[in-house]
Amino acid sequence: MLSTISQENELTFDIAFALPRSPVRGLRRAFTDEERRIIAKHIVEHLKLCCWRFELSAPAPAHGTRTSPP
Repeated sequence: MLSTISQENELTFDIAFALPRSPVRGLRRAFTDEERRIIAKHIVEHLKLCCWRFELSAPAPAHGTRTSPP
């Protein structure tokens, strides 16, 4: 089970990762990696102030992985 702190870190990373991939023109080069991390951290802090709770679900099974015995 991940702690709340590590879940927040995962969410921060995921937001920072998604920023340059958004459909907003010019955003990919608008910020450095460090600036994107800072933006993402502030987004997570704001969500916490709004009483959001974060929960990282279990990863989906890999493609082609059997989920039941043959």
